[in-house]
Amino acid sequence: MRQLNNLDLGSIKVHKQALAEIVASAVASIEGVTLVQDNIASKFLKAFEYKMYPGVDVNIDENGDVSLDVKVIVRFGLNIPHVATEIQDTVKFAIEKMVDIKLKGINVSIHGIERGVQ
Repeated sequence: MRQLNNLDLGSIKVHKQALAEIVASAVASIEGVTLVQDNIASKFLKAFEYKMYPGVDVNIDENGDVSLDVKVIVRFGLNIPHVATEIQDTVKFAIEKMVDIKLKGINVSIHGIERGVQ
């Protein structure tokens, strides 16, 4: 009789691009925060329906630990440390929920302040 608890069904791999898409969706759900704008290369690739997220870098070290660098623009008037913490919490929850990966770190870089039309 074989044991079903030890049945190996293969491996699961998640591409860096899939992780970047999860991060982009999580950041988009936070009011007053946007990822940095597209650069020329990502605009070119977007024309061929390939999505790039220049505001998200997924890093995997030699031990297989995953860390993220998230570059955002924050709306003027928001508390930047509070927003950065909210980004970290939201991204961590989304990644753990969707792919069950424990992240080594989530580094948030504020690249600009968006001023509203006055």
